[in-house]
Amino acid sequence: MDILTWAIENKAWLFSGAGVAIIAAIVRLMLRKPSHARQSGGTGSQNIQAQAGRDLNITLDASPPVRQTHKVTERADDVLASMPQLVSEMRSDLLAPGAKFTREFFLVPNRNVCLWSGPKPRFIYYEDDHQNLRGQIDLLEAHGFLTNVTPVGNNAPIYRMTEKLVSSLCNDTCDE
Repeated sequence: MDILTWAIENKAWLFSGAGVAIIAAIVRLMLRKPSHARQSGGTGSQNIQAQAGRDLNITLDASPPVRQTHKVTERADDVLASMPQLVSEMRSDLLAPGAKFTREFFLVPNRNVCLWSGPKPRFIYYEDDHQNLRGQIDLLEAHGFLTNVTPVGNNAPIYRMTEKLVSSLCNDTCDE
């Protein structure tokens, strides 16, 4: 008996819930990828696992990798000078009446986004108002001017200004 004849004779069982489950399990077993063994080594070791259908070339270099970094000598004044529009807006926000102790802000795409910051006052900066705002925020964060304090599951990023940034923006006039 060939498989087609058997399938026609047993179509009720074959397409029932049990038949579909059994066939799916058999197909899954046939298509399963082989498991990879885990291997760990000591300090300074390099573990390499590979599976190749043809050639596999591995070159190991005993010298430590050279890290590409940007100039750390870039001064705070230079970083802030590179983003005059954002710095001006942040300075104005910090100098506004009642904003003396506000340090956090939302980063949102445009003014159509509605936010509720809760009882804690926060500033809002819109990506539509600044060219590459997220890039500017990343640079400020990399230089220790900001900390990302976004709670897990929050859609709008929240950043906290460090006192280093506040003092650079206000030149000690925010406390007045």
